[in-house]
Amino acid sequence: VEAIMPLVDTPMTAGRGGEKMSAATAAAAILDGLDSGAPQIFIGKARALRMMLRLAPSVAARIMQR
Repeated sequence: VEAIMPLVDTPMTAGRGGEKMSAATAAAAILDGLDSGAPQIFIGKARALRMMLRLAPSVAARIMQR
């Protein structure tokens, strides 16, 4: 299972980015995705990547590398 999510507010991401998802919200979304049996779990703003991967995979790959 792959979980694709935006930046999560943890000690490791301190000082990076502005809008971060809370760790509790990220964990709950991962658990919900595992319950659904999905092979990929797109969380928060990363949900837009699902469509981008279908329409313009090279653009999506560049976004994810940042």
